[in-house]
Amino acid sequence: CSAYSRPRRDPAAVRNAAWLGNPVREAFLAAGHDACARVLDGLFLAGANPGDVLTEREMCEMAVPLGIGRRSVMNALATRLADGAPVFAQPLFTPRSAAGAASQTGGHINSCEMSRGAKRVKTPGRPPRSYVLPGSEALAARLGVRHLKGDALRHSDLLSAAADRRALHRALVQRRPGQYPRRWLARRLGVSEWTLRRYEQIAGISTRPMYAMQPLRALKVDELLTDDVHDQPHGVFLE
Repeated sequence: CSAYSRPRRDPAAVRNAAWLGNPVREAFLAAGHDACARVLDGLFLAGANPGDVLTEREMCEMAVPLGIGRRSVMNALATRLADGAPVFAQPLFTPRSAAGAASQTGGHINSCEMSRGAKRVKTPGRPPRSYVLPGSEALAARLGVRHLKGDALRHSDLLSAAADRRALHRALVQRRPGQYPRRWLARRLGVSEWTLRRYEQIAGISTRPMYAMQPLRALKVDELLTDDVHDQPHGVFLE
């Protein structure tokens, strides 16, 4: 038996999922909206597509088997961008629930039942609120970033916000190995440089220090060295 409410997706379907673009993910992480990015990627991994209309309960049924709790879904639904509009917009028209329609078209109570006492008819409550699942291209336009493809994630990459960030860092190194400033890598994920080092240790990423060299001339000495101790550059030495 399977512990998931939906059948397990094959690797090809995972690769073809409608992932968030990497610039969109980085913008979400930089703004502290890591839960929203994680929920969106989780819904895409579960088989949802941009433009789908889902309720909060349906989102939870798709996200909880992936390790994304209801609180994260609630935070994602409450996330607003810099323009003040929510990430998950509500549809213009919400179809009436079947229960509400049935209660309005139910049979009439006959006279015999009325003489014995009318049956209690349970009135329907407020219909569940629906939300439109946004796409990566539309989010990129709202965030003011480029629309690019996103790295495919695995189920284990969405179990926590830290695992999500580690996966994005690992995917960048695998896809484009090279020289990167550690400060830029940390800012990309919205973490400190020491946290990034821990991510690399857990993911088994090999790193080595890189140095930029420049000839030292008389005119450069005044630019590199100052009398202010707090203004001295870090990591500068003579060779």
